[in-house]
Amino acid sequence: MRQIITKQLVISGVVLIIHTFFCTQLFAIQQTPTIADSSNTQVGDTTQTKAAPKDNYKSPLESKVVSDADSLITYSMDGKTMYLIGNAVVTYGDIKLEAEFIEYDLNKSEVFAKGLPDSTGTIKGKPVFTEGGQKFDAESIRYNFKSKKGYIERIQTKMDADGYITGARVKKDSSDVMYIKSGDFCPCEDKDAYTNIRVNKIKIIPDDKIVTGPGYLRIGKIPTPLAFPFGFFPNKKGEAAGIIIPTFGESAQLGFFLQNGGYYYPINDNWDSQLTGDIYTNGSYTLRNLTRYKKRYRYNGNLNLTRTVVKNGEPELPTFTENKSLFVKWKHNQDPKARPNSRFSADVNAGSTNSFTNNINTSTTDFLSNTFKSNIIYSRSFPNKPFNASISANHNQNNRTEAFDITLPQLTFNMSRVYLPLSWLRKEAVGSKKWYEKIGITYAGNFQNRLSTTSDELRLNNFNNLEKNFRTGVNHRANANTSIKAWHFTVNPGVSYNEKWYFKTLRKTYDNETQAVNTDTISGFARTGDFNFNTSVTTNIYGMYTFKGEKLKAIRHTIAPSASFSFSPDVQRSEYGFVGSEGAYGSYNPYSLGAYGASDIRESGNLNLRLSNRLEAKVNSKKDTTNTFKKVPILEIFDVSSSYNLFADSMQWSAIGMNARTRLFKNIDLTSSGTLNPYAYDSLGNFYDEALYNVNGKVGTLTNGRLAISMRLKSKKQGSLGRKRLDNGKKEPIFEDFSIPWNLSINYNINYRKQFVEVEDPMNITQALSFNGDFSLFKTMRFGFNSGYNFDEKKLTYTTLNLYWDLNCWEATMRYIPFGTRKSYSIQVNIKSAILSDLKLKRQRNLDPDSELLF
Repeated sequence: MRQIITKQLVISGVVLIIHTFFCTQLFAIQQTPTIADSSNTQVGDTTQTKAAPKDNYKSPLESKVVSDADSLITYSMDGKTMYLIGNAVVTYGDIKLEAEFIEYDLNKSEVFAKGLPDSTGTIKGKPVFTEGGQKFDAESIRYNFKSKKGYIERIQTKMDADGYITGARVKKDSSDVMYIKSGDFCPCEDKDAYTNIRVNKIKIIPDDKIVTGPGYLRIGKIPTPLAFPFGFFPNKKGEAAGIIIPTFGESAQLGFFLQNGGYYYPINDNWDSQLTGDIYTNGSYTLRNLTRYKKRYRYNGNLNLTRTVVKNGEPELPTFTENKSLFVKWKHNQDPKARPNSRFSADVNAGSTNSFTNNINTSTTDFLSNTFKSNIIYSRSFPNKPFNASISANHNQNNRTEAFDITLPQLTFNMSRVYLPLSWLRKEAVGSKKWYEKIGITYAGNFQNRLSTTSDELRLNNFNNLEKNFRTGVNHRANANTSIKAWHFTVNPGVSYNEKWYFKTLRKTYDNETQAVNTDTISGFARTGDFNFNTSVTTNIYGMYTFKGEKLKAIRHTIAPSASFSFSPDVQRSEYGFVGSEGAYGSYNPYSLGAYGASDIRESGNLNLRLSNRLEAKVNSKKDTTNTFKKVPILEIFDVSSSYNLFADSMQWSAIGMNARTRLFKNIDLTSSGTLNPYAYDSLGNFYDEALYNVNGKVGTLTNGRLAISMRLKSKKQGSLGRKRLDNGKKEPIFEDFSIPWNLSINYNINYRKQFVEVEDPMNITQALSFNGDFSLFKTMRFGFNSGYNFDEKKLTYTTLNLYWDLNCWEATMRYIPFGTRKSYSIQVNIKSAILSDLKLKRQRNLDPDSELLF
C-alpha cells in the first residue's frame, strides 16, 4: 500500500513539473493580451509583436489576415498555429469570420471555428461567416483562404430572395458555389417558421439560381403530398425572365377559363415588360401588355395595352353577341430634378366605351368608372421672368352617353403679376407703398382646337368630316388691379379685358325663292372682345361672449361681410336681318362657332353681396393639467350670398345661395347647400317679377338643396378588464387591449330639387348611401366590406366582401361579390415569398347573376 502511494506521489510531481514548465514557456512566448494590445495582430507579416514565433514566416496570401480576440491569443510550440478564444474575429479581404474559438493554421492558410460551452453547458459564440455581403451561421466552419474552399456543419443562411436555407453538411468551392446535403428551405421572413421544403441535395449559385434534387413541402414536422422531382429557383436581387402561371376558374356566362397567364421579360436595367392574357372556353379572350420603365433622377412610367373580345351565346343563334374593345393606359412622370425649368407628364386613359363593362377580369375601380380622362402636357418656366408656357392634349369620354371631348392641341402662355414702375410719383420712398404702387397686371393667352363628338361619329365619319366639327380659337385675357387699405376695410379695384380671335365665322341669309335660311361658314380672321370693371370691399367683425364656468370659457362669432361691384358695358355682336323661319326678323351671333363662344354681353352692373359666419368655442382642455384652453369649431362656415343687377329690366335680384359646414364629435362632417329664389312663380314653374314675400309672406322658394353626412369611426385601442386590489387596500383598473380593431366609413347624400309641375314620379328627392370598413377578430385575420344602398330601387349597390388571413409564411384571401353582373367569388392560398409566387391554390368562379347559390 505504501509503495502505491509513493508511486502516485512521484507521478503527480512529474506532472506538476511538466505543467509548470509548459506554462512558463507559454507565458514567455505570449502573455495574455488585453483588448487594446490584441486588436491589430497581423498574421503573415514579418513585423510582428514579441508574441510572434521566432522564425520569420512569410504568408503566401495576397492580402493580410487580421485577427482579434477578447480573452486569449496563443500559438502552438512550432509557431505555425494560432488559437483565438473569446469573441474571436479573423478578417481576410472581404471575408470575415466570427466565433468564440478560432484555430488558424498559418502553414495551410486554414481556419477552423466553433462555439464553446459556457458555465451552464450552453454553446455560445457559434461561427458567423460573411463574404461579399452574404452571411450565414453554422455549428462549425473549416475554411482555406488559399483555395477558398470550406466545409461547414449545420449552416443557416439568408438568401438574396425571401427565405432561409439550413443544411446538415455543406461544401463551399472556390467560386462560392455551395453544395448542401440534407437541407431545408424556409421561404419566409421568419427563419423559425413552420413551413419548409425538405431537399436531400441543394446547389446554390450566388446571384444566379438554386438547383435542388427531389423534395417535398413540410408544415412543421408533417410532410405534405406536395412533392417535386427537382427544383429550380431564382436567386437574384433583380428581375429574371420567366413564365407567369395562370389561374383556373369558371364563369357562368363565359365558361371555364385561364386568367393572367403569360411571360415576363426584363429588357434591361431601366425597362421590363410582361405579356399576359385570359382565355375562355366559349371563345372569349383578353390580351394585355404592360411595359414599365424607370431612369433614376430622370423619369418613370408604364404603358398598358388591353385587347378584349367577349362572346355571349351560341354563334348559330340570333341572340349571339360579340363585343370587341381596345384600351390604352399610359402614365409618365418626370423627376423634378431632371429639368427644373420644364416638365413633361402624361396620364392617358382612352379606348372603347365598353372596355370594362364586358370584361369580368377587371378592377372594381375601372368597372365603376363612367368617365375616363387623359392629359398630356409639356410646360416650361423662364427663370427670373414672370412667364410660363405649356402645350397639352386633353381627352374626356363618358361611357354612358358615349360622348367624346378632345382638345388637340391646347397652347397656354401666362404672365404672373407684374407691378407698374410708379414709385417715382412720390418724392420720398418712406413708409408703406401707395395704392398706385400696388397696381399689378396679369395676362393669360390660350389657344384651343376642340372636338366634341360621339363614339358613333368616330366610327362612321372619316377625318375630313370630323374636321368640320373642330372649334378653334385664341383667347386673350388681361387684368389690372390694386389694393387699398381704408380704416378697417380693404378695397380691391380692378379692370379686365377679354378678346377672342377666330378663324371662321357664321353667316346666315334668307333665300326668298326657296323661303329658307341658308347657313354658311366663312373662313378668315375675326375678333371680338369685352370689358369689365370691378371692385370689392371686405372686412371682419368679431363678437365675444364669455362664461363663468370652468369648462366653457367663451364663444367667438366672426362675421366677414363682403361686397363687390362689377360693370360690363354693352358689347353686342349679333347680326340682325330676316333670318328667322318664314322670313321673320331675327338675329344670330357670327362667332358662335368659336372655341370660346360669342361675346354678346348686354350692359350689366352686378352688386354681389356675401356674408360669412364662423362660430368657435374656447373650452378647457381635459388632457392638459395646467388649465389651458383650446379652440373648438362649432360652425366652421355659414355663407349667404346674392347679387343685384342694376341694369336689368326685371327680376334684378338673383337667387340666394347658402352653404354651411361643420364637424360633430371629431368624426362626423356635415355639409349643406341650397338655393332660394325670391320671386313668385306660376303653375308651370315660371318665375315672374313679383316678390314671393308679397304673395305669401315667404322669403323665397327652395329650388334645390343638398345635405352630405360623412362619418369616420374606429375602435379604441384599450379596454378595462376590471380592477385589482393593491397591498395598501386600494383598487386600480386593469387595462388590456382586448377590443376588436375595426374601421367604418359612412357617406350619405340627399339632394332635393323643386318639382313645379305635378307628375306621377316627381323624383324631386334623391338619396345615396355608401359605406365601407373592416374589422379583425384576430390579429392575423381581417374582414373588409364595401357597399351602398340605392333608395330608388330599394336594394344594395355594387358590393364586395373581402377576407385576408395572415398565416405567417402563407396568406389567404377571399373576395365575394354577392349579386350583380359581376357576381363571383375567388379564394386563394399562397406563400408570401416572391420566388414561390406560383405555389398557390386558387379557386375562382363567376356565378349566374340570377342564381341564389353561393358556390
